[in-house]
Amino acid sequence: MRMFKLYLLVLASCFLPQLAQARLAMPSSASDGARVFAGVRPAVVALRTSLIDSEQRNSSGSGFQVDARGWTITNFHVVADYLFDPARYRLHYETAGGGQGEAEVIAIDVLHDLALVAPRKPLPKGDARPLALPTHGTIHRLAKGEAIYAVGNPLDLGMTVSAGTYSGVVEGTFVERIHFTGVLNPGMSGGPALDRTGSVVGINVSRSFGRESVSFLVPAIHAVRLYAEASRQSALPVAELRPTIARQMLERQARLAELALAKPWAGESLGKYKVPSLLADYMDCGAASNESANAPPPVAAKAIACALKTSVMPAPEARSSTLSYRHTLIRPRSPDTLNAFQLAAAASPRFLNGMAIAQNSVMARQVCHNSYTKAGPAQELPVRLAWCAQGYRDFPGLYDFQIAVATLDDDQSVLVSRLTLEGFTWDNALALTKRLLEEIQ
Repeated sequence: MRMFKLYLLVLASCFLPQLAQARLAMPSSASDGARVFAGVRPAVVALRTSLIDSEQRNSSGSGFQVDARGWTITNFHVVADYLFDPARYRLHYETAGGGQGEAEVIAIDVLHDLALVAPRKPLPKGDARPLALPTHGTIHRLAKGEAIYAVGNPLDLGMTVSAGTYSGVVEGTFVERIHFTGVLNPGMSGGPALDRTGSVVGINVSRSFGRESVSFLVPAIHAVRLYAEASRQSALPVAELRPTIARQMLERQARLAELALAKPWAGESLGKYKVPSLLADYMDCGAASNESANAPPPVAAKAIACALKTSVMPAPEARSSTLSYRHTLIRPRSPDTLNAFQLAAAASPRFLNGMAIAQNSVMARQVCHNSYTKAGPAQELPVRLAWCAQGYRDFPGLYDFQIAVATLDDDQSVLVSRLTLEGFTWDNALALTKRLLEEIQ
């Protein structure tokens, strides 16, 4: 037995150098994360908005310094309350070294949810610890599965690091987003996301609610562009805020409308009808039905619903520059079990529900118009059309639209198509409505 034990010890000793070498060669995500966090922490800034007459925070987020002046990259939504109501809110920063003060906004990129802020007074010596932004030629091309570390101030609990992996740029999004498998919690917005070398690859921006560990980053190239543009101009005056946002939203909706009107709208069969799919490459779609073998409903409804994968927030609590649509086929479970009036009554809620939207501080009073018209390529299909518009108080020329179309050609089936446009011009909404009517067959 003693000889056997001795043999095992000798055998193990032969492999110890190789085992030690293998262990040293293996990457350690824990040590990488600690090293990246230690390197970036001095540059990461906590940002808070508060009421002018109160020290209590109203909202909090993160950012990171990018030059010796203390200029800081963050998300637009982190500073939106302050931007839209500077008479009521103020914006604070706190550096890793403990320096605190008020900040102002230098530049914004609403479409990519980015902002550049700066301290109102020069930073104390030692408080400026910038993190270099990559240049156009040095942005690291990551492979799927490579480690990424997101740094921020979750729930205002203090700076932390969240480890995850790079899963590529999300396909079919009108605005680029990087899929990050780590967790981003409220307050981490605006913080940097870095690779194992400590290079910035993105800015924390959002997560997918209802799904675990699905988060998104703004690619670093957009922060590079914003900083370069801001370096050539002075601070953004408050009076220029709304015109700047309106201009950026007008550009986005114009590109969306141009793309939608230029491309063919793919068709899909839904009962006896052919329904259109616009911007199919950029939409997140799904289908649903109320049919059940155990408890079949008197009226069967089958729906196809699609929504644009990205939107923007031009103002607090206002989501815009996006579109969605839904096609619903309603018919009796069995032929001739409902007359035309009963079928119309069953279809009416799907036609009208959600059309009327109350006036609020962001939007003006909604105006609606109902009419009977014709749809189809040859205008052969009788339909009812409801068209509702609601203007933005702060952005003249931009509206939210609710558009509903219901077929009137059959007493045994009704197709209800709904198109929602948020942050579009009147002319583009009319053009998209006309195209929708032409495509329904």
